[in-house]
Amino acid sequence: MEEIFSGSEWAEIGVQLHSVGRGSVETRLRPWGDARAWHLDFFPAGWTEYPYDRVPAGRRAEVAAYVDTVAGILDGRLRESDLRSAAAEGAAAVDRLVRGRVKRLDQRHAALDTLHSSLVDENLRLPRWALDFLLCEVETLNADREWLGAAVVAYHHSSAGRRPENVFGGVSFVFTAGAVDLPRGRGA
Repeated sequence: MEEIFSGSEWAEIGVQLHSVGRGSVETRLRPWGDARAWHLDFFPAGWTEYPYDRVPAGRRAEVAAYVDTVAGILDGRLRESDLRSAAAEGAAAVDRLVRGRVKRLDQRHAALDTLHSSLVDENLRLPRWALDFLLCEVETLNADREWLGAAVVAYHHSSAGRRPENVFGGVSFVFTAGAVDLPRGRGA
């Protein structure tokens, strides 16, 4: 095992071992089958990156389960051009695409609900780190829903109005003489 983790630190997350280094992806070892073997794969988050860096070690297993759940659901934001491409196969293809996106957004909401329920204390309050983490995830979910709605409106009506631009992970409204950035999450 030392050969796999040389040059990096590692952390136990439940029954898994995660490499901990710089970046937004980690290597992880998970028990495989009867636990006499290990499976090596990538974990799509980094415990040294925001907002994961604020998760206490004792709560990482819950957050890791959430990350694994949503990793299979996330697939980018829908654009009008995606709907136009699907339209080449007919109206039913557009309908399937939109319904599939709505289903995935609902699955992400359900995963967030499960995580939220696991993080509240006996008084149904969230610790500050959990509130910050959930706020980031809720803002992303809300943005994805907004993109879906705007894509559908633009597809049917040629425009959904001027949209903000994504630049280096930030969101800005671009004007003739400059741009105004939308504020980042309150947890940042």
